[in-house]
Amino acid sequence: MRVLALAALALLLRFVVIPQFVDAGHDLHAIQHLSPWPLLLGLVLELASLAAYGALTFTVLDPRDRPTFGTVTRVDLAGVATTNVVPAGERSRSRCATGCWRGPAARPAPSSAGSPSR
Repeated sequence: MRVLALAALALLLRFVVIPQFVDAGHDLHAIQHLSPWPLLLGLVLELASLAAYGALTFTVLDPRDRPTFGTVTRVDLAGVATTNVVPAGERSRSRCATGCWRGPAARPAPSSAGSPSR
């Protein structure tokens, strides 16, 4: 079994991982001739977008027991990362954010999406 796992790992490295590095080298060569200003502008706009989304979430939460703005922004950023990395990440993101806002001891709110109640 161990030999089979090592063979599968070797094949994965040979045919999947190494070609990705070769392609990245070609892309890096093409990117070297670009102006950095559009890239910096895109980065600034993306950070502003994340900050605005964090401010929106912060504003919507109940002021009596909401976390700090930094915590809200980190939770939103983790949600964005989950959405982009995990398959069906939007569903995981909403469950994670709901748990983060309510805390571990809180009960889940009843769903109004038409699912049968138990």
